[in-house]
Order: sequence, then structure tokens, then C-alpha cells
Amino acid sequence: MNYRKLSPRSQGFLFNNIEDWVSEDNPVRLIDLLIDRLYQSAPDKFNSNKPTGNDTGGRKAYPPYLFAKLYLYGYLNRINSSRRLEAECHRNIEVMWLMNNERPDFKTISNFRKDHGETIRWCSRSFKNFLRETGYIKNEKVAYDGCKIKACAAKEGYTMDGITRRMSNLEKELEKYLSLLEKIDTEEDLAEEAVQRENTLMERISSLEE
Repeated sequence: MNYRKLSPRSQGFLFNNIEDWVSEDNPVRLIDLLIDRLYQSAPDKFNSNKPTGNDTGGRKAYPPYLFAKLYLYGYLNRINSSRRLEAECHRNIEVMWLMNNERPDFKTISNFRKDHGETIRWCSRSFKNFLRETGYIKNEKVAYDGCKIKACAAKEGYTMDGITRRMSNLEKELEKYLSLLEKIDTEEDLAEEAVQRENTLMERISSLEE
């Protein structure tokens, strides 16, 4: 059969311009714009005495707003592991664009969550306000029904009490997400330590057998 000819992998065609690989209407651009605006308006929210880096050899730390972008992306896409976020920095074009092609290790990503938990919460809460203020959400009344008779349509309707409960539930979901991040990171750290201990033990056994 007459198949199309594939480009060779050695040809440098992928990242001539990474900007071209993220469309203008890609939601990741909203995250980028939001965090940049938040950082410009309140840089103290992102500052910390602890550096955003794992290298003590004199290398400069990552700017903290970069990790806020990464965690907000992970929250919106249900990526709940520092190791998975690290992997996305290597293989996900959206994340590579969002992170300016920086690729921090999972420990550095995890440390930011531990040291800047309130910053992540603040950025996540600010997202809905940002959508409204920039016009992505019009915040207009679509329809109003003054009838007080309850019907099946009430399941799809909204009241002020319902909206308040929904906002409260979103706050709880955010807290659950951050708790889940901490739990998964802890479990993965313990699993990695167990593998390292096992490898060390096998090396010792092998040495003794020799």
C-alpha cells in the first residue's frame, strides 16, 4: 500500500518554536496569565525563606510562581502526585510551555507544597474571581423563576443557599486535594525507601556470599 513517508526522528522539527504547539485558546494560557497577575499584584504571597530548589551547590532557586502554575495545572487536571507532576514536565507539551521548559525534580515540587500550602490555596480560590474579572464568566442572571412550587427542575436550579453550599464544597475539595497530595507523596517516599533498603540488603548478601 502507498503509505505516507514519516519524518526521521533525528530531524529537529518538534521544538523549533514551542509557542506554536500551544493554541491561543488553550486553557493553560489562563493559568499562566492568572499566576503572573497574582505575582505582580502580591509578590509577598509567593516569597519564602526556604529556596525552591534541591541543589545546595550554589545553583539559583526556581521562581516560586512557577510552581504555583504547576500545582494549579495539576489541580485542574487531577494530577495528584509530585512524581507525576515531574513526569509531566518532561512529556506534556502544555506543562513544558507553562514551566518555560524547566524540569524540577519531584522533591523540589513536593517541598513547594509543604512550604507554600496557603499560596496554593490562595491561587486556586483566585481562579474563579479571575475568570469573572477578565470576562470569561459574565456573572449575569440567565433566568429567574419566582414560583415557589418545588418540582423536578429544582435539581438543576440554583439558589443563593445552594451556591453558598457549592462554594463551601469547593473549599473542602481543595483541602482534600492538598491532603491527598501529601498522602501520596508520603506513600511514594516510603515505597522508594523500602526499595533502596532492599537493594542495599541484596548487595550485602551478595558480598557475603562472595
